[in-house]
Amino acid sequence: MALEETKKKRLEYLHKVYDVSKANPFTYVSGAALAKDLGFNDNETQPIVHYLDKEKLIQTIPFTGSVAITHDGIKQVENAMENPSQPTQYFPPINVIKVDSMVNSQIQQSTTSSNQFQDNSKEIKLGNLTESKKKGYMAGIFSIIIAVIFGVMVFQFGWGTTGQIMTAISALFSILGIGSLLKPESIGILTSEFLDNIGRKYDEDDRDTRRRRRQ
Repeated sequence: MALEETKKKRLEYLHKVYDVSKANPFTYVSGAALAKDLGFNDNETQPIVHYLDKEKLIQTIPFTGSVAITHDGIKQVENAMENPSQPTQYFPPINVIKVDSMVNSQIQQSTTSSNQFQDNSKEIKLGNLTESKKKGYMAGIFSIIIAVIFGVMVFQFGWGTTGQIMTAISALFSILGIGSLLKPESIGILTSEFLDNIGRKYDEDDRDTRRRRRQ
């Protein structure tokens, strides 16, 4: 990917985080949902998120896929919107950005007495109390089930090293499960992302194992 195109996609992603979180640095949103809305694949998204995180323009929660915009990130987006013909420290001018796949997002150039309205009610974010709550509750129930399974395994392995590891895992999923049921729209979403990442990692490892066996 050319450098100019990479910078454009970084700005698109950061602007999307800004929009969905309503410029609130305390609101974490689903990074996977943002990438999907923008039409970015994993190979594009991972280096973009890594760069924005290292430059402290976004914050990420490890193993959950959730991201939030930072104070510096908000300043960069608003500076780009206020001065669309000028490049910023990290991004090219908005005027030259060709946006082919930005969905439900806005970039407004400097105008006089202009207004914009955007309805983000269908977007997947922590503030969505319909799909998010349902997803959070399901993550909580699944986490409780995992906690019970590992709890039963503790009795099988005893209180040795393995048993202590099982106890720690059971306690972790118990906390995630209870937290998700109490706050499905926040902790539940993070737990759901965490479980999805575990599932993807397991699938990747399983495919690698089958490939090695065939070789």
